Amino acid sequence: MADFEDGSVLVEAVSGKWYRFPENHGKIGTYIIDLPNGFLLAVNVSNKMVEMLIPDENGVYKRAGDLSFRLIDGQASVDLFSESLKEINLDNTNGKIDNSLTDITRIQNVLDLSQSQKWWDKRSQGW
Repeated sequence: MADFEDGSVLVEAVSGKWYRFPENHGKIGTYIIDLPNGFLLAVNVSNKMVEMLIPDENGVYKRAGDLSFRLIDGQASVDLFSESLKEINLDNTNGKIDNSLTDITRIQNVLDLSQSQKWWDKRSQGW
């Protein structure tokens, strides 16, 4: 049942605040976390993913993508899937990848804890 004329419905976040979602959004998630910057994160425990939601021009929160987490045979990865991906910026440098043709929808990030130690070692040496 819609709460507004446009068909949107109200959904409560863990903070107790209410947010508008499109009527056709589907399952919202196990719980919703509202961040101070206006993003909502819908945690879906059963399928091990976190959906990212941002408001449109009418304040209705819509899906911008999701993060999924995997650990298979000791190999950890975090995958970003987004049908809203506009560009990718690498390390805040000139490493920008434009996605104006919307060809990129998935970025897989393979994790290795030894990389963290390398990063800290490099940082402690003053880069």
